[in-house]
Amino acid sequence: MIGRLSEKEVREYHERGYLFPKPILTPEKCASLVAGLEKSIAPLRQRYEKDFPTHLPAKMGDGIHPLESLILPVIREPTLLSIVESLVSGEVLLRNVDLFVKEPQTVRGLRWHMDTEYGGDHPAGISTAWIALTPSTHANGALWFAPGSHRRPSANPASENYHRSAQGYFPPVQARLSAGEASFHHGRLLHSSGANQTQKARWGLAIRFFGSDLVPEVAQCGEPFNPTLGFGEEHIFEQKGLFPFTWWSSSAKHGDS
Repeated sequence: MIGRLSEKEVREYHERGYLFPKPILTPEKCASLVAGLEKSIAPLRQRYEKDFPTHLPAKMGDGIHPLESLILPVIREPTLLSIVESLVSGEVLLRNVDLFVKEPQTVRGLRWHMDTEYGGDHPAGISTAWIALTPSTHANGALWFAPGSHRRPSANPASENYHRSAQGYFPPVQARLSAGEASFHHGRLLHSSGANQTQKARWGLAIRFFGSDLVPEVAQCGEPFNPTLGFGEEHIFEQKGLFPFTWWSSSAKHGDS
């Protein structure tokens, strides 16, 4: 099957908590997608002016998210879904999608954190596919992973010091990606990102999946929660309700991933 991982790759993912790089989109597709996203976002910027929200409402007028038609084809990419099927247990479910735009010359990135507020351990858990729509480099704030930190003892997310926890799994590994490449990381893996010191925006798409047999405490974290189910080898997604999608833009006030 296209994109299916080897046993060695799956083993390394579960041991380290991450896997990269894996090609998902062509650079040409990335350039076209970014151009389409910029075109769709432009009128929204004008509408909100200086109060452009970090999270676009899931329902805007006609009930369809303004960026949904551009993002759905990426989620349906056979290579992406084949990889995810190797990493989660049971049927593949879509947790949520985030478009991360790290603007040029940002002041900071994001401190150490994890993608789920669930404190327990699970062999599969949530798996985040982070797809670089533009090159993700050290200079523009590529992700850092704390290897093996997803297997640390259960902790209360409300009281855990993620920075201190991450130091126990140093040295960190940086996921530098070309446009169209993806990294995959476990939902409990501690990760962070740096500031964008370049003159160009860094675009990334985070798609979070989990398996249908995952315990509810893991799956039902954060908002919105509107899973979309994919069945079998044909990878046909059945849309359920509003598209779970948010858009972030990093600035002096906001961090990102």
